[in-house]
Amino acid sequence: MTTANKPKSYLKKPEPFDGDRRKVDNFINECDLFFEGSPTKDFPEDKTKIIFILSYMSDGEAGRWRKDYIETKVRKADGSYNWPTKANFPRDFKAVFLNEDEKEESIRKLDHISQGNRTAKEYVNEFRLTVSKAKLKTDNDMMVRTFRKGLNRALATRILYSDKKPDALEDTTTKKGWYTIAIEFDRIHRDNVSAINDRPD
Repeated sequence: MTTANKPKSYLKKPEPFDGDRRKVDNFINECDLFFEGSPTKDFPEDKTKIIFILSYMSDGEAGRWRKDYIETKVRKADGSYNWPTKANFPRDFKAVFLNEDEKEESIRKLDHISQGNRTAKEYVNEFRLTVSKAKLKTDNDMMVRTFRKGLNRALATRILYSDKKPDALEDTTTKKGWYTIAIEFDRIHRDNVSAINDRPD
C-alpha cells in the first residue's frame, strides 16, 4: 500500500507534556493507548515507543529533563545510544515528575552536589537538572557560589584566575558562563593529561 492511499488514523495523539505534575499519568496513559491502537509495524520495538514519548516532551521542565535524560542515561561516551525498555522508562519518568517533595529535596541536594571524579559536563548536567527541580533562578551570585563550591578545587581555581572568569552561570550574548567555561577547561585539562600519559618514555 502506498503512502498516498494509506488509511487515515483516527487515533488521538497525546497532548504534549511540559512537566505539569498533574498531567503525568494522563500523558503516559495517552501514549499507551496510542501504541495499543497503532499497527505493530509503526512501533516495532521499545526504542521507537520511547522516542515517540520523548518527542512530545519538548517544552518547559519536561524539555529540560528530556535533554538531560538523553545526555546522562541514553547517549553513551562513544556517541551510540543505549535505550531503556518500555517497562523501565515510565519508572525513570515518574521518579522525577511524581515526587511531591522534589522541590525541597532538590534545594537540599544543591548544597551537597560535587564534581568528584566526574567530568565537568556530567556535574553541570546534574546541577542544572537539580536547579530545575528546585525551581530556582540562576541569575544571582548565590547560585554561582553554590555551583563553584561543587567544582573540583583545582578546576575552580584555574577558572577564577583566568582571563575568562565568568560573571554568571549561563552564557550571555557577550560572555560565556560558568557552565560553558567549566566544561571547556575540564576537557582541555583531561586532554592534556591524556596526552602526557600517552607520551612514550
